Amino acid sequence: MAELATDDEAFLRTWDIPQTARYLIARGFVKPTLQFPDEMLGSAARVAVTLQEHCARQGHDVQAYILADTTYNSLSVDEVAAAHIAGDCVVHYGRASLTPLSRTPAYFVFPRRDIDVEALASAIASSDPWRAAREGRETVVCFLEQAHAHLEADLCRALESAAAGGAGGHWVWASIGSRELEPAAPAGCGCGRPPAAAADSAAAGYSWRCEGAPTAVFFVGSPEAPALEHLQLTHAALSWHVLDTTRDAYRVEQGLPLALRRLLRRRYALVERARAANIVGIVVGTLGAAGYLDAVDALCRAAEAAGKKTYTLLLGKPSPAKLANFPEIEVFVLVADPQGLILDCKEYLAPIISFHEAMLAFREGSEWDEAAYRLDFAVPGAGDGGAEDPGEAWALAQRDAARGLQLTTVSRGSEHAMVPASAADYLTFKRSWRGVPTRRPRAPSPRCRRRPSRAAPGGRRVAPMATAAGVTLGRVSLDDTALFVCDVQERFRPVIHNFKAMADTTARVVRAAKIMGLPIIVTEQYPKGLGHTAQEIAELLPSDALIVEKTKFSMVVDDVADFLRKRDDIKRVILVGIETHVCVLQTALDLVERGIEVHVLTDGVSSRTVLDRQTALHRLTQVGVFLSTSESILFQLMGNTTYSKFREVSALFKEERPEQLPGF
Repeated sequence: MAELATDDEAFLRTWDIPQTARYLIARGFVKPTLQFPDEMLGSAARVAVTLQEHCARQGHDVQAYILADTTYNSLSVDEVAAAHIAGDCVVHYGRASLTPLSRTPAYFVFPRRDIDVEALASAIASSDPWRAAREGRETVVCFLEQAHAHLEADLCRALESAAAGGAGGHWVWASIGSRELEPAAPAGCGCGRPPAAAADSAAAGYSWRCEGAPTAVFFVGSPEAPALEHLQLTHAALSWHVLDTTRDAYRVEQGLPLALRRLLRRRYALVERARAANIVGIVVGTLGAAGYLDAVDALCRAAEAAGKKTYTLLLGKPSPAKLANFPEIEVFVLVADPQGLILDCKEYLAPIISFHEAMLAFREGSEWDEAAYRLDFAVPGAGDGGAEDPGEAWALAQRDAARGLQLTTVSRGSEHAMVPASAADYLTFKRSWRGVPTRRPRAPSPRCRRRPSRAAPGGRRVAPMATAAGVTLGRVSLDDTALFVCDVQERFRPVIHNFKAMADTTARVVRAAKIMGLPIIVTEQYPKGLGHTAQEIAELLPSDALIVEKTKFSMVVDDVADFLRKRDDIKRVILVGIETHVCVLQTALDLVERGIEVHVLTDGVSSRTVLDRQTALHRLTQVGVFLSTSESILFQLMGNTTYSKFREVSALFKEERPEQLPGF
């Protein structure tokens, strides 16, 4: 949005207050919801008040609600947030994808960026595409970014003047059309606009009609416009020309960016990976776009026909941490607004593909065609109005019932039977390969397993640490456990995810260890540059705590190794600190190699990113490290309410402890 003028008339024009008020009055809406992107929230309150006053002066009282932090992405209409307050409609401000809606009507107020129309017309008139269109050598479709859409009429007049006439039918202007969008019919196409006439083409919220197939595209606007990437991906086979209006001197760039061509090659590689996947996660990334349920159903049917098993996930905005909770899924399919897709999925553990890419991967004989690439989730054949065969309808009903009960058809000779076959059942009982065997500390030999039990504090008898079958139970006791605190330093406070929650847990465990008399080892990573241990922890350390400076990532440096050799009675270590995927992980690996049992407290470790933390916790379990929480481990150490210091330790957990760190 351009800088707002202080003049009231300029404010009304910039935010389109009169037109928005007319829309609300004409439709009788009294509870509009106003959706703003983050960069416009500073003006949201003034816009809402001005709009209410403008309607009131015309005898129409409205109560406007401001929506922020959109459920999925700021380009799409947030029907979910509007439904929370039973809003009549959504007034969407800023750039928009103009995807067809499923329930709530919307009115769009596009950003306005004024430019020198005469200079722009001169730049277009002197460009190769304009000359080629005038001479009839090429058919060019011209797109104006939404921020310049209000200048289309002025630009056309300036072009006719600058070029002594237009370019005829070979220069076609793509139109945004109406700024009012109604919920689409059930057979909505999902392409970014309501279904258009048969001769029209549509993409990214634009529609156009050419006498023949276009051969070139001319885009006027910012290279960062989301619609530009959408158009370039779906029309990569055409000749591209982009006039950047964000620069002082207008210049036309020719050809597709190299990064976009690389992106298309990566997408092709992901399609090939999806062909080989056995378990597919369908991530619902929209609840407002028309046709999303049909798309999910089509994906389930296509995956089933390809012999793949599916999970359908509805989890808000997808993130690496959320999807990492489903390690058995080999590929995710995101059903979302075309301009809200995750095209760069390098940070995710499993690849994410679009609806179009999934249908290519799941259908036998489908081939990658860059010229036919698309980002929408149009379901082929949906809403064609053809008569349905009764036999086919019955077969579909049977298949839907079987899917609901997680059944599948298997052949037994000449007969067929329905048997349970859910994806979870497949993973638990039928897949023969279970991954790399978990490496755990070596179990005692058979002749040592019947060692006598020993007394714990309070007279409780402690069972042996390993069962007769050699399974390590991960019990802890006061007489052979130490606390390791890894690099909880002041300099890391601003960059570590939920540092305060992690530091509070560490301080609580240090206080408990001091009460119980556990040995405490603390390391500081290069304290000259990174500072010393955080104050809330340092002030709690007992005088006999071992504090070691280090540059090595692992805590097991020479001083700590000497301590472990002298204290050979220490068989178990409770480990807290940062970062989970670097120093904590390497410390745990070194300790396990020494035959020491390691217990990592999930509420006492963190990293800069949630993905690094979650992945490291998963990695730790693969080598036999036990995951626990501060409360669980300390109550294990006490073992009984008769423990002499039970009241002191248990009092530490009566304080309010918000769960800010995600579990594993």
